[in-house]
Amino acid sequence: MNKKSIDASPHIATAKVFTCESLSGLCVLHAAIGYEVGTTDRLYIRITESNGMGKFNSCWWSLADIEKALAKVPEQDAFKAPALAPVFAGRSVNTLYFVISALLSIGLLRRAEPVENGYVRNVPAELLKELQTLIEAGTDLLPATMAEGAGPMAVTIPKAAKKSSKKSAAPVTA
Repeated sequence: MNKKSIDASPHIATAKVFTCESLSGLCVLHAAIGYEVGTTDRLYIRITESNGMGKFNSCWWSLADIEKALAKVPEQDAFKAPALAPVFAGRSVNTLYFVISALLSIGLLRRAEPVENGYVRNVPAELLKELQTLIEAGTDLLPATMAEGAGPMAVTIPKAAKKSSKKSAAPVTA
C-alpha cells in the first residue's frame, strides 16, 4: 500500500495582491490571487489580512470549486451568498463574505441589478490577460502577512501563551 504524502497539496504561487473593503465597509481586507505552479488555468483566491476584529480562514480557495458550487445557477443569473456556502462549509462565516468582497473587487463577480438579487459572474478580459502575463512570468509574490508554508486549506493555529509562574507585582502608587 502506497502512503500519500502528508502535504500532497499543490504549490500555489501568489500572482497578485490587492486590498478591498469588506461588504459591510467596516474593515479593509488584504487578498491575493494565486495559481497552481505548473499550470495556467488553476486559480485560487485568499484573504490574507483584515483590519477588523472578525475571524476568517486565510487558506487558498479554488476558483474552480467556487464555480462548481454555482453549477446549478445559469451563467447569466443572479445568486446570493448561500449558493457558495458548500465551498466554505465548516469555516468562519466571515470567510465567505470576505472572499465575495475580494471577488467583487477584482471583477470576477459584480452586483446584480437590483442589488437585492445578490451577485452575478463576471469575467473581466483585462484581469485574465494580466493574470496570464503574471503566470507566464512565474510571478510569486508572498504577502508579508502569510507564512511561507501556507498552502491550500492551510490555517495557522496560534500556540497558547505560556503562563508565568510568578504573580505580577501590585502597581506602585505615589
